[in-house]
Amino acid sequence: MAQNGFPSLMLGRPYDPVHVKIKIPLQAVTRDRYSGRKTCFYYGPFEEWTPTLVLSAETDYRIYSFFVKHPVYAFVHILHPSFMLILFEAEPFFYLMRYASRGNKLNFFRHAVIESPEEAEKFCDMVKSSDLSDKDKRRALTWVYRRQKNLDI
Repeated sequence: MAQNGFPSLMLGRPYDPVHVKIKIPLQAVTRDRYSGRKTCFYYGPFEEWTPTLVLSAETDYRIYSFFVKHPVYAFVHILHPSFMLILFEAEPFFYLMRYASRGNKLNFFRHAVIESPEEAEKFCDMVKSSDLSDKDKRRALTWVYRRQKNLDI
């Protein structure tokens, strides 16, 4: 796994940080990536889609957080998932379906915003023609459908 400033994490299934675009509508206070203590480092607000690297990991039992590399300062900090939105793009989300654990990919999908039906269609085509298990294919297609309809996952 490429470090890129990310801490060593106990991931169910190891995967590299994903290049995605995020929005953080409100200013968010982050936690230190190693100790988990609150810091005075603020993220956002990012009103436009901002490219960066993101990793989802379990920080406590069944509690998932995002490890986000700041797009300007390149620090990696822990963000609570409710602070940010992730632009749905076919390539990174397909990568997640292949390599991330169920909890980590679910964390990404729950906070995804699908602005382009073409990206969703491209993702569905990639999933259908892949070697994913039938269960993962159904799961991916259901998650995309529910995100397009703004339903909870």
